[in-house]
Amino acid sequence: MIGLELVGAGAVLSIAFAAAALRRPGPLDRPNHRGTIVPAVLGLVVVSAAATAVLGVALERASRSGRVVITGRVEWVSLAVAIVFTAGLMDDLSHGGPRGLRGHFAALLDRRLTTGLAKLAAALGGGALVAVVVPHRSVLERVAGVVVMAGAANLWNGLDVAPGRAAKAFLLAGAGVLAAGPAWATAVPLLALYGAEVPAASQDLRERAMLGDAGANALGFALGAGLYTVLPGWGIVVAGGVAIGLNVVAETVTLSRVIDTVPPLRWFDRVGRPSDRKKSARTD
Repeated sequence: MIGLELVGAGAVLSIAFAAAALRRPGPLDRPNHRGTIVPAVLGLVVVSAAATAVLGVALERASRSGRVVITGRVEWVSLAVAIVFTAGLMDDLSHGGPRGLRGHFAALLDRRLTTGLAKLAAALGGGALVAVVVPHRSVLERVAGVVVMAGAANLWNGLDVAPGRAAKAFLLAGAGVLAAGPAWATAVPLLALYGAEVPAASQDLRERAMLGDAGANALGFALGAGLYTVLPGWGIVVAGGVAIGLNVVAETVTLSRVIDTVPPLRWFDRVGRPSDRKKSARTD
């Protein structure tokens, strides 16, 4: 049961890595929704734990079976996730700058390149890589798939403005994708990330640490890659339209306002989070 091995290894490694990462202040410390300085290191913890879990399980199985159990497609999809994660980490390490896609495109019109644009380019490039290496899709489906993956990465970045919001959304949506039976190429990274995010979500909800752009973008992208694999062709096109629509909402009405307006979403959003009277948000 390689799936259980990956989830378990990811969870154990995430706990160990988080214990080390939360010990001391660092360059990823930033104010949370209350204005309290907390480390935005959970993305680094989750992705590092997942990568180590994939490599460890692959090596252990190879030593027992005498053959390689990680296919080339798995490596390429993992690379795409790593590209998105790296661009997000660059944004986490930068300070200030415009917020939202509109702000970043305005900066581009002013001939200024921002880390936000680098994140978008990384998500589009990573999505194109996955669309190329996962076979049996038409051109339209591949283009829609890139939109789904890049859109999910940016959407999860927009969800990471309240404690545990992006984490809970990932765990819920990820369970659905994994239950649908994604292909090996996306199941391996997604399974490991899922396992690593379970203990990390507790730290996020208790406001001891944050995902940061690196973690939110990587989780959203991996989920989008899973959707691209499990959905039928028409489903990918529909998901692409939904991704565009939700990103438009995030840039205009804002996701927080929608969540606060819909009672079931408001309830789910607040489950497990310490109560507070302030309704401020983290920085993007």
